[in-house]
Amino acid sequence: MRRTASSKTEPFIFRRTTTPEPKALADLWADPVTNTLKLATSLEPIVWEAISGGGGGGSEHPDLATHDAMGLATDAELLAAIDDFITTESDPVASAALSAHAGLTENVHGVTDTSLVVVDDDPRLTDARTPTAHDHDDRYFTESEVDTALLGKSDTGHGHGFTEITGTASDAQIPGSIARDAEVASAVSTHTSSDVHAAPQPPIIGSTASTAVAGNDARLSDARTPTAHNHNATDVNAGTLGIARIPTGQTGTTVPFGNDARFSDARTPVAHQHNASDVNAGTLDIARVPTGTSGTTVALGNHTHAGGGGGPTYQTLALDALPNLTTTFVTVMTTTIAATGTYVFRYYLRYQSGATTTGVKFQLVGSGGLAVSCIPHTTWYQTTGGAAATGAADQATTTTAQLIEGWSGRALATPLGPSLSVDTTNADQLQVLEGLMIVTTAGDLLLQHASEVAAASTVKAGTSLILHKVA
Repeated sequence: MRRTASSKTEPFIFRRTTTPEPKALADLWADPVTNTLKLATSLEPIVWEAISGGGGGGSEHPDLATHDAMGLATDAELLAAIDDFITTESDPVASAALSAHAGLTENVHGVTDTSLVVVDDDPRLTDARTPTAHDHDDRYFTESEVDTALLGKSDTGHGHGFTEITGTASDAQIPGSIARDAEVASAVSTHTSSDVHAAPQPPIIGSTASTAVAGNDARLSDARTPTAHNHNATDVNAGTLGIARIPTGQTGTTVPFGNDARFSDARTPVAHQHNASDVNAGTLDIARVPTGTSGTTVALGNHTHAGGGGGPTYQTLALDALPNLTTTFVTVMTTTIAATGTYVFRYYLRYQSGATTTGVKFQLVGSGGLAVSCIPHTTWYQTTGGAAATGAADQATTTTAQLIEGWSGRALATPLGPSLSVDTTNADQLQVLEGLMIVTTAGDLLLQHASEVAAASTVKAGTSLILHKVA
């Protein structure tokens, strides 16, 4: 291409010298995607003509002086001419085609609906957001739902043991090689006695596990001594065992001989106790029987309950009480006071001490709910004292001027004593305990005894109570 005037200020008119005219731009933009290349192809000869300097010019771009000498357009002039060409001739067509292309929504590049197309840099494709609440239909299951659905299902290709089969198999499930009941019954019914009782075949004689023994085999009559062996005790069911076969001795796993000296040893049994159920003959000593008037004792044969008026009530110990070797009180007589009221009483206490240096003490105690509003009482005894108290009980004096000593109390559970000694060991001593009481609640009156020191003293049989209900 070249300009037709030499003045640079004149408009440039480019003309094609060697290439055919390009196709109409409307035809080029009919398909904007593929025909853009066609447009470039059509413009290429025009541009190349301008750059190369004309129809028969060389291939190198001339410098500015050469441009001017040859009457060629400069680069800037060429670019301006191309821009003008595109603006005046091609741009309106291209813009119209692009606008029409942008407005298409169907069958664009093979896409039925362009609203469904997402470009590769769409931010939604990289948004790691938490899914919104939604439901799945029955074509979708969670892992736990699948696990639940598979519970109780058997693995593919599994088998069952004989013991796992329940019920009865149908005839179709039984292999043909197994005979049915009817077939067995038919086969049995067709056998005759000759089938079953055919002539026996002679056995194979020998001495192995798979052979028989001949009737005259010498081993059958060999009275040999059995080899060493053992028998269980249950195998011995007759006869008598020799003594050598019995484990004899004096341990828990042996038995004694019949003449063991222990069988004839009339020794005194060592200290031991028996349950009441073991006593099934003879008579118990009264000392072994719990006597009294409570719900856990028995009354003596001569016991009398206090009455509600009239004559006096008497109570006496038939047997000695157990010796008391301690300073702790124990009950020696129990009297039931059956009614409320006013009573006077006197105990005649017979006792003995195991040593002359051992005295005694007594007290009255309520039990079984007994309550009194008052109970003044006194105990006294004769002592060896003349001018001064000695606390020594004296039951054998002939002196006319000995003292009477004692103690008093005005409430239940008041210790009276102790005395300090006795004139004679294991000899009777007499002490009197008397008083009055006003009973407000019926119950039991207990006479209790203790030693002065840790030595024996005993309340003896004959100790008696005289009780009067006076009001």
